[in-house]
Amino acid sequence: MAASACTRQTGSAGVNQRSPGVCQMTRARSRASSPATRARSAEPRAPWTRPRGDPCIRHTFDVDWTALLSHVAGGTMSHRSLSGSHVVVLGASGVLGGYLARALAGRGAGVTGVGRDGQRLGALVDSLPTDGPDGPLRHGWIGGDLTDAGLGDRLVEHLRSGPGRLDGIVNAAGVVAFGSLVDTPDEVVEELFLTNVVGPLWLLRRTLPLLVDSRGFVAQISGVVADRPTAGMAAYGASKAALAAADRALGLELRRSGVAVVDLRVPHTETGLVGRALAGAAPRLPQGLDPAAVAERIVAGIEEGTPVVPAEAFA
Repeated sequence: MAASACTRQTGSAGVNQRSPGVCQMTRARSRASSPATRARSAEPRAPWTRPRGDPCIRHTFDVDWTALLSHVAGGTMSHRSLSGSHVVVLGASGVLGGYLARALAGRGAGVTGVGRDGQRLGALVDSLPTDGPDGPLRHGWIGGDLTDAGLGDRLVEHLRSGPGRLDGIVNAAGVVAFGSLVDTPDEVVEELFLTNVVGPLWLLRRTLPLLVDSRGFVAQISGVVADRPTAGMAAYGASKAALAAADRALGLELRRSGVAVVDLRVPHTETGLVGRALAGAAPRLPQGLDPAAVAERIVAGIEEGTPVVPAEAFA
């Protein structure tokens, strides 16, 4: 970002202060009319910046984080209609997954829920609306664990024999653990990576051909921890950062196929996950976000086609 055109003076306390008089002096006609100044003012600014309101600062901008991260991810932002589509929600038997299924059905999408708790999945599917703006909605569920590499094969078979299509996958599944790395057992580190990274990649290997056919989307919750490492969460943070890296690479891989990849940097949300940690005790955390509001923001991010929905977007 270019520096401000204003000159600053140092006050008696040694603090930089802007002087309106000096600012006007720097805007003398000789400088304002110089070729270099006119060339700089004509330069197009980056699409992820917004001019600040201070009239004394001509070349300093605030950052639009959503647009910037979209640019870094190499994606474009375009609106996607979910009406008439069929979407798989991983982790649908959880709190956030349930809200996501309802939000998607509310947009006119059929939903297949995937999770570990078949009883909760059945109740969720029974509660979803069956009439959409484009006709009847077909919902279903399949019980399974992401650590099972064969889950993707069963899901593909279910989709082909049922709704007959796949337009999107939303990954709201995940496990967490707390404590120093030294105190985290090997089997816990393994399960963190199997559930949070390896399992989703296994499933995507099998379902991506269906998404290529429909030019669909993949949306995965990496979480705010993916880019804000936290002490006492090294293994968990590493697994989520790996998922975010996979999202970015897949976005580049699948761009020509028309499949959108959305990385969701969701902050701490009140889903009860911290109370089900694989190991350790959660540190003192601030009040988490409302999962219903988070689900709505996730679905809006999918509709917007934003490659990265940063934590700030959920505020």
